[in-house]
Amino acid sequence: MLYTALFWFVFAVVVAMVEVFSGTFYLLAVALGLAGVGAALAMGLGLSVGLALGAGLMLLGVAGVWRWRQRSALSAPGRMDLDLGAEVALVSYQAGNPQHGRVRYRGCEWDARLSFTGPPPPVGSLGVITGHQANCLQVRLRNAENGWST
Repeated sequence: MLYTALFWFVFAVVVAMVEVFSGTFYLLAVALGLAGVGAALAMGLGLSVGLALGAGLMLLGVAGVWRWRQRSALSAPGRMDLDLGAEVALVSYQAGNPQHGRVRYRGCEWDARLSFTGPPPPVGSLGVITGHQANCLQVRLRNAENGWST
């Protein structure tokens, strides 16, 4: 029985080592379950009890990791948006609505909600991305006379 328990412990260590490369913590829950099987076998409880204990530990571990990841995602101050502050160029205005237009960013044209002070800046004006809503960028355009709008 002890050699069988040793197999489960070694298997648990191997899975825990693989976890180091994945970084998701789910494999740690699996390793916990495998170690539980090994512990049950080392205590002489039998394979069926060990497998039941291991399955229970795995389920609890996976549920715990899932709950922890959900809480940490909700409590994060916000996802880091690498597009914020990037420079864009105004390509065109939407007909009849100078608050919407198309901008060129990363080699593509994007829909944008535009903000500026005074009259609408001319096509070709530069701006910065201040946010986005779905696939629509929020852009603050530079005015020709006084620099950045507020």
